[in-house]
Amino acid sequence: MKNILFLFLCLFCIVSCNKNTEYQVNPTKCSGCGECKKACPNGVIAVDIINVDSGVFSDGTKYYDTTRRARIRPNRCVGCGKCKQACEKRNGKDGCAIEERK
Repeated sequence: MKNILFLFLCLFCIVSCNKNTEYQVNPTKCSGCGECKKACPNGVIAVDIINVDSGVFSDGTKYYDTTRRARIRPNRCVGCGKCKQACEKRNGKDGCAIEERK
């Protein structure tokens, strides 16, 4: 039974994914929202904290502001394009940070 399930999963992945396309994140466009990470069926996207800024408001309360960026783990992307669809849905076609790796 496990062999049949494994074979079905392999066939499903082959049919649903374009193996010739691999995606990457353009860091200048990425807002760090994490929609691509949620949409990835294989869990190959990480959202990293790249900067932490802190300060104090005029009323004395402290604040912390973090900058996040998505990262697609190299050579693990299967090219399904679900991350790109999620990014385009949230940020529009012009604001999409996911692009094909060259």
